Amino acid sequence: MNSDANWAAQAQQFQHDVGQQWTKAMESMQQAATGAGAGAMPKLSFSPEKLGALQQAYMREASELWNRGLQPPKDKRFAAEAWRATRWPLSPPPSTC
Repeated sequence: MNSDANWAAQAQQFQHDVGQQWTKAMESMQQAATGAGAGAMPKLSFSPEKLGALQQAYMREASELWNRGLQPPKDKRFAAEAWRATRWPLSPPPSTC
């Protein structure tokens, strides 16, 4: 059948075109990574003092957020004893002493 041959030729052309585009994309990324070519990635540099301050602020805020998650919610909908008796996912186990 002629349509089978036509379909096979179109599939082969499609595969060839996709392969070429993929190769171009890889070459472009490689040039950007090595700094070659017009689309080179800019060099980034950070002040060590500013980077340290940013890291400290992040750790402080992340710790505060984590600690808030350890507390049961302060919402009157959760005021019943059943809610108070429930252990929150990250709360320590009840004392057995």
